[in-house]
Amino acid sequence: MVRARHGPPVSEPPGPGGALLVVLQGEPTDEPLVELACTLARAIGASLRALWVIEVPRSRPLGEWDETAERRARAALAAAAAIAQRRGCTLRSTVLPARDFGAAILDEASEWAPRLVLLAFPAGGPRRAAVERVVAAAPPAVLLWRPPRAAE
Repeated sequence: MVRARHGPPVSEPPGPGGALLVVLQGEPTDEPLVELACTLARAIGASLRALWVIEVPRSRPLGEWDETAERRARAALAAAAAIAQRRGCTLRSTVLPARDFGAAILDEASEWAPRLVLLAFPAGGPRRAAVERVVAAAPPAVLLWRPPRAAE
């Protein structure tokens, strides 16, 4: 289930082991990250939530974003839900429009109070600094994942 653009968050009590928040970025790292999140969620009896942040430029109203961005978000969340289902997990999904990727993750982590936030460490670009801010400031533990380095 995906949260409505302008609606309130979907309220659902976490599993007996709390909740895990997995942040998707539309990268090849999403699949192993969801697999890991499912493994952990099943091991501790936690519910699993996926977050996709659509960054909306300040030049546009927050409720208006590119249709391509929404299609990309829904495709990534559908793929994550399929992975979770294969692993025996249920995944609740949220698409969140925001001005700042890192601030959006921190806000959701504060609101949902997960036991753990899982996200991939980007190789570079503006999201790298945002991920570093999340690691430094998130109330729950943060698990960073990066793909194995290619052999030289």
